[in-house]
Amino acid sequence: MPSAVEIGVTPRPHAQLFEVRMSFPETVDASTVLRFPVWTPGSYVVREHARYLQDIRVENLQKQALPVERLGKNRLRVDNQGQAFQLHYALWAAELSVRTNHLDDSHGFFNGAATFFFSEETRHLPHHLQLQCPPGWFAACALAQVGPHYLANSFDQLVDSPVEMGPHAQPFCFSVLGIPHEVVWWGALPSNMDSLLLGLKNICTTQAQFFGGLPFERYLFIVHAPNEGHGGLEHRASSTLLFGQKNLAQENGLENFFCLASHEYFHVWNAKRISAPSLKKPDFENECYTRMLWALEGGTCYYEKLLNFRAGLLSEARLFQLWSETLSELAAVPGRLKMSLEEASLLAWTHHYRPHANSRNTGVSYYVKGEVVCLLLDLYIRQLTDNQRSLDHVFHLLWKRVQQGETLSEKAFEHAAVQVACAPLETFFNHSLRSAQELDFSCLQHVGLEICLKPPTSSTCHHRLCLGMHLQENNVTYVHPQGPAYEAGIHPGDQLLALKGQKFSPQLLTGLGAQALENMPLQLHYFRRGRLLQTSIALQPPPREVWVLRPVENPSPTQQHALQLWLKGLGESTHGN
Repeated sequence: MPSAVEIGVTPRPHAQLFEVRMSFPETVDASTVLRFPVWTPGSYVVREHARYLQDIRVENLQKQALPVERLGKNRLRVDNQGQAFQLHYALWAAELSVRTNHLDDSHGFFNGAATFFFSEETRHLPHHLQLQCPPGWFAACALAQVGPHYLANSFDQLVDSPVEMGPHAQPFCFSVLGIPHEVVWWGALPSNMDSLLLGLKNICTTQAQFFGGLPFERYLFIVHAPNEGHGGLEHRASSTLLFGQKNLAQENGLENFFCLASHEYFHVWNAKRISAPSLKKPDFENECYTRMLWALEGGTCYYEKLLNFRAGLLSEARLFQLWSETLSELAAVPGRLKMSLEEASLLAWTHHYRPHANSRNTGVSYYVKGEVVCLLLDLYIRQLTDNQRSLDHVFHLLWKRVQQGETLSEKAFEHAAVQVACAPLETFFNHSLRSAQELDFSCLQHVGLEICLKPPTSSTCHHRLCLGMHLQENNVTYVHPQGPAYEAGIHPGDQLLALKGQKFSPQLLTGLGAQALENMPLQLHYFRRGRLLQTSIALQPPPREVWVLRPVENPSPTQQHALQLWLKGLGESTHGN
């Protein structure tokens, strides 16, 4: 009796179709229920991958058609009478993202969750993947390869191992602690590829040293570099980075690319192995809820920057600038005072990944606030332990427990932090995670830092700050609940036409200046679903909502010493507690 699910994938670039053949072994039951995942692990939203399926047919090993019944949007029941059978289908692959599938004349890319069926009876079995690439194409995947087959020990490992193919799919290589790392790059190669590879190696080396080793035998970076786009998705031994050429060409483009790569690589440990109970063996057909995303994603955001600084890829000034941008992003969201961080984690499926025009007023990002809370937790532990322990030790402790086979609970980060700090932290966690009150930044003083509130300086934000709304051209996309636009009755979706008798444009506000503030209110004309309306609006000066992280005046030698211990990770024991 075969002990594996055999899979063949054939790309048809001209039609943007992947043709898939899955051979299932004999079954205990007379019929088999096949299921198609509705979401991709690491991206917490139901994406309905089955909508791209077509040309489904099933046959036995004698090539005879078998009855197939649809049970729902993503389920099939095959009447196979316990016998082995083959499932054939095609997938339209025209969505270029890190979590879906894309195929054209230049490359092919697929994620297992958006590509393959599974049954509960065979989910645990090995899955063998064979690719039939067009002539001149190569393939890259983190799975071990024996002859023409990529070998996954289960469906879950198959899903966690995306595939890139094309003429370009011959990797650039480097080694970290004796472990091979590969980079496959789709798109125009950067002129500074050597510097880019060296930076990636520094990132991987720093993180490997941080955790005391690497938990895989080979690692693969799949980089998609079309003209535009940004995103990343983590896997246990690989990651997919979407980073547009326009992003790379910006002043801090390479630096931002390194932060993205650092983020996804840190997930090798945090999220893929140090993880929530509901994500260890995910339910591919339903949402998997957890209150831990503040630590899994927010903690990764924190360390992507801190460890890149320790790797020599960020200056201290740039590190503080990036954290200031995160703080300002948090300050600009009224919903931070409406939704707790745990609730933001739990509601990722409907809030973070499905934003609407009022989302900023009712919720907060677990990425953004989670990063700030992790920064504060790190400093608070350092303060409590006189710089002997830190958030670094929390991650080392959790990693040690995972290596020992422990299944972590939803409160694992809190319990580990208490053990590391040797002090009760209930007040900190209740305030930071389970309330929507403003965060307590007093522990910044431990390292001689403070937050200074400054008005925005960019001329591009005058329309947002003076009117209390966001605009795309002249169309309102967001209204601040305490701003002039809200008081004037403006809604998202309205189209602004004229202000003070002049044709409206964002630049008009800059020209009005202080004179407009002295002649309030002003008449505003706008369209709402084709109706011409007018209202009176009172412009306001820009609020002081930019938060800047900076050193205090005349920091003490103790504060300066603590600052250097924190930033450079000095004076700490390594990977145990």
